[in-house]
Formats: sequence, structure tokens, C-alpha cells
Amino acid sequence: MTTETKLKSGLIASILFALWMSVMWGNTGNTVIDQQKTIDSLTNLSDSLYHESFVNSIEASRYEIALEIYREKNPKAVEEIELIKTTQTE
Repeated sequence: MTTETKLKSGLIASILFALWMSVMWGNTGNTVIDQQKTIDSLTNLSDSLYHESFVNSIEASRYEIALEIYREKNPKAVEEIELIKTTQTE
């Protein structure tokens, strides 16, 4: 290979590399914007699910406290409720 052929090959490789870099650089901006939109929507969904589960957790705790108060007044009825809960519900 002559020096001229080496220079031509190097020039062509440099041009192709520059073109490839410009295309990849242009696509990166769009990808980041799309990923940011996805992250924002998933964050909103996660926050919504957290708040909904918090409300449900509070409600379940209130039922547990009510059951404990009722246990003091009528332990036999609470035993029957717990039996039904463990054997007849899924």
C-alpha cells in the first residue's frame, strides 16, 4: 500500500466516522426527551399508587382497631368473624 492509498483510506474513514457521530448525536437528544417523558409518567403513576395504598392501609388499620375494641365486648363473635375470615374468604 502506498502512502497515498493510506491517506485516502484514512480520509474516508474519518469522514464516515464524522457522519456516524453526527447521526448518533442527533438521535441522542430525541431519545433523552422520550425517556424523560416515560420517567415522568412512571413517577406520576408510582406516586398515585403510593397514595392509594396509603389510604387503603389506613382503612385496614381502622378495621383492625375496631375488631380489637369489639373483642373486648364480645370475644365469641370476634372468634366467629376470624374463623369466617380465615376459612371462607380468599
